[in-house]
Amino acid sequence: MRINNLVRYVPTPKDESEHGAEAYNTELMLAVSLGVVWYKDSTGTDFYESRNSWPNNGKWKLAFGADGRVFSYSKDILNIIVHEGTSIVECDELPKNFDSHEFWYIVGNKLVENIQLSQAATRSLLLSKLDSRISVLQNRVDDGDAQDKHVEELANRRSQRSHLRNIDITLPVKSWPDIGGL
Repeated sequence: MRINNLVRYVPTPKDESEHGAEAYNTELMLAVSLGVVWYKDSTGTDFYESRNSWPNNGKWKLAFGADGRVFSYSKDILNIIVHEGTSIVECDELPKNFDSHEFWYIVGNKLVENIQLSQAATRSLLLSKLDSRISVLQNRVDDGDAQDKHVEELANRRSQRSHLRNIDITLPVKSWPDIGGL
């Protein structure tokens, strides 16, 4: 199943001649005054009504924006976060490395990872850990209380940092350097 491009709308009040119109219209006006937001999809179908027709089939529901970036996922459509422009698709399984939806996109009906962004984040995290350790070691050297093991570790950590900076993240990185102990 799929929902495309949710947009805000306000339900139409019922005609006064319809059964229950007065109560419905009063509740509708109260909801509007409280800031309740309704969404409909590109076919004009109310999102909250259509989501009740989604089967509880164990498939993942992935919500994504106009740029395709996945920002919410759950096996239960009732737990999906939506906002203006949201679309939702189902998929049977998530990839094993789907640990964060920050770098995952829907292209057509396919879930794909933005490898370059993911690798940039990994490198940044590793560099941050190295920078922190290098700072501690450099302070020991500057303060004059570094032992030979500290000077040697400082040189090794700087070499690791240099190596990390030179990794080409435009290509898939097969394995990241082990920066052990950090």
